[in-house]
Amino acid sequence: MGNKPVKEAEQEQEGIYLKIVPPLEMKQEPEKILLEFKQEAEQKVKQKVKQEQEEILLKIVPPLDQAYVRWLVRDLKRVHGFTPTKTCAVTPPDHYIEYMRLNGWLDVDLDDPDLAHLFK
Repeated sequence: MGNKPVKEAEQEQEGIYLKIVPPLEMKQEPEKILLEFKQEAEQKVKQKVKQEQEEILLKIVPPLDQAYVRWLVRDLKRVHGFTPTKTCAVTPPDHYIEYMRLNGWLDVDLDDPDLAHLFK
């Protein structure tokens, strides 16, 4: 291996980190070096988990104006409860009908048993 430093890869959750091993430490057993790297990585992960557990997130809802809430409820009831009276069928423009006919969207068999419940 010579006197050149060796790069050892250490992988964590966020990415890969390279650690340069100086030539003096290369005399140690490779298993020992890998064990040290593994222990350091585990400690970093434990520290991150501990930091995440200490965070407390609060969702605070600002107070609502009761007059606005009553107005909103009344307005929604009025809009969604509206039913039109004296409805009449609307015929689409001729170019819409032509376009639908060219695409086969008007080819409906009214005697189709799957559609019978729609025409009762």
